[in-house]
Amino acid sequence: MSNLKFRPRTFSGIQPTGIPHLGNYLGALSQWQKFQHPTHKSLFSIVDLHAITVPQKPGSLPSKVIEMTAAVLSCGIDPNQSIIFRQSDVKQHSELSWILTCRTPVSWVTRMHQWKSKMMQKSGESVTSATLRMADDDQTSSLGLGLLSYPVLQAADILLYRSTNVPVGEDQLQHINLTCDIAQSFNSYYGKNVFCIPQVSLTETPRLMSLRNPTSKMSKSDPTPTSRIDLTDSASQIKSKIQKSVTDSIPKIYYDPVERPGISNLLKILDGCTRVLNERNRGSENEGRNEEAAEDDLKEEDEKRLEKLGEKYSSLSTAVFKGLVGDAVNETLRPCREEFERLMKDKKYIEDVLKDGAEQASEIAERTMQDVRKVVGLR
Repeated sequence: MSNLKFRPRTFSGIQPTGIPHLGNYLGALSQWQKFQHPTHKSLFSIVDLHAITVPQKPGSLPSKVIEMTAAVLSCGIDPNQSIIFRQSDVKQHSELSWILTCRTPVSWVTRMHQWKSKMMQKSGESVTSATLRMADDDQTSSLGLGLLSYPVLQAADILLYRSTNVPVGEDQLQHINLTCDIAQSFNSYYGKNVFCIPQVSLTETPRLMSLRNPTSKMSKSDPTPTSRIDLTDSASQIKSKIQKSVTDSIPKIYYDPVERPGISNLLKILDGCTRVLNERNRGSENEGRNEEAAEDDLKEEDEKRLEKLGEKYSSLSTAVFKGLVGDAVNETLRPCREEFERLMKDKKYIEDVLKDGAEQASEIAERTMQDVRKVVGLR
């Protein structure tokens, strides 16, 4: 069905599960700026409902939401050009999620990679075996239903605003494909063009890996602080973490993610920071990659660029190269760090941004839900 009746609108979300790290910034927050527009505002949500798929300490989540909102604002997201809101403040998210859950086949969500990964961690079996044994209480007794069904909530987040564009990293492509399947199935079943089929804008920065274990992705949940660069890290902390990052004893700098994952990760970091700094110098440009190309083609493009970057610095020693990377990271994050510190001294302003954003988001969401309720027969 045609998307011609839907006005351009971008949606993305981020979980309030700790201070964003460099991977979050390069892969999401710095990219969001490119989709801001004063007349058709993008929506950026602090998705606290997604955060409770794992237990949270009572009372801790509200402060994490404030921190994440401050981080989003400090990275250049302007409330005058975007709608920034807390997911749980817009009740239509949960309502639409339930309606879509009732129409989504179980097989569609059990094929999600992240669910299979959780099953494997619990069972110690292969992905296929773990999935087939989903009904076994011994395999799923400690896994909450939210871990299985949250991709449907993610679909509701996107479809609720009839989003035409969703900027994500490559690790979220499967979930966006599920969102498209759910929207197409719903529209087809009811014979109405209720939902827009969103397009994907892939981040220009490949996924960053842990500084301590470069075969695992950089993560806010990693218990080792030196595994990541946080948005709030000082210049000395950044320099120390980069210098202590795990690399190898092979001379010269070159890109080889299989044989040299540590050096290759530092090349990714340098590449991402250089891009951000160049964009700042020339002014933000709307360069999000609206992708219909194959994921493999995009990976090939990224790898060629990183190989050339490695050639540029091939003559440097590892120590000198690490110093160069540390300087680029600090220069990239310094304005964000300073603005974050300023914003955290004015939490009322942050609350006001969230309140105003929730009001704007709710107005859009309710228009969608009026159509959904009528179509499914609730009204």
